[in-house]
Amino acid sequence: MSTIPDEPTMSDFIPQQPAFADTLVVELDEAITHVRPIDCEIRTPMRPLQNGVSWAVSIYPLGAVKDGYTNDYKHMGVFVLIDRVNVDVEATFSLVNTDYKGSFSHHFGQFVDYGFGTWITHDQLRASGGCQNGRFSIKCDVSVKVCINLEPTTSEVTPPLNPVLPFEFVENSDHDSSDADFFVDGQLIKVHRGYMAMVSPMFQAMFANSEIGIITISDFTYETVKMAVDFLYGQQIVDKTVSEVIDVLRFMKKFTITAAVKRLETWLVDQMAAYNFATIVKHAFDDGSEYLRSECKNFFSLNRDNVIDHVDFQDLQDNVMFEFIQSLLNI
Repeated sequence: MSTIPDEPTMSDFIPQQPAFADTLVVELDEAITHVRPIDCEIRTPMRPLQNGVSWAVSIYPLGAVKDGYTNDYKHMGVFVLIDRVNVDVEATFSLVNTDYKGSFSHHFGQFVDYGFGTWITHDQLRASGGCQNGRFSIKCDVSVKVCINLEPTTSEVTPPLNPVLPFEFVENSDHDSSDADFFVDGQLIKVHRGYMAMVSPMFQAMFANSEIGIITISDFTYETVKMAVDFLYGQQIVDKTVSEVIDVLRFMKKFTITAAVKRLETWLVDQMAAYNFATIVKHAFDDGSEYLRSECKNFFSLNRDNVIDHVDFQDLQDNVMFEFIQSLLNI
């Protein structure tokens, strides 16, 4: 006996949306489980996926301290952040070199992160074998599917739309619009006079005095200047050490690129740990940054024992050590 098929619905005419996958590995110092302020969040830069979706990972070394999560400060929290609403996400967090993992499926209907407020205890982390030479890595595998809303909307409010970044205009242009160059270590880096003049008053003055549009930069390496220029055009800085980022910060400071200086200094504070504290405090006192000096003092006051015991701190030059200790006495 034949049966009458069900009436088709609107969803029958909508093609299934593919899921987009990505993987991110975050390497951390084991010391952050007891040297960070209790409300600290370590967030990776947003990673572009597809269909206008970007994502990031947030790690709370002492567990999440926010609405909906209870915490005894003996756990580590891990979360996924998506910059678009109405997406389905499957995510798995794994402790590298161990079998420890946790997975979730979640529909992101609003702009919030989602994950595990107390993913792993600090004791489990140390006993798992995941810490090697004082460091450990957390891997996050995600699968993201953009949903199509078939329901009529009663609101004209739409989700935020990510801006087009300067480097995207350059990459998608069918002509070379650059009209100036930085000459560094015998190599040229193409730039745009107007854009560089906008971000830096020093570049504005230098280009005004340059008939051929070439500025020689002799006190930074090609790699540092290229990284700095890419950052100014909207590219992320990834897989770089604190020392390399400090070199970029020095470039921004020299050429009075204030917005970039603020962003990079904030990044350094977010990354501050016992193993890199000496590098950051040396820059703070060499450079004269009051903001970094203040943050270094705060960090040291909370984590004095861990910092003092670290060999890099003990190797600080006497003048830097003296100035730093003197600043603590003046708090």
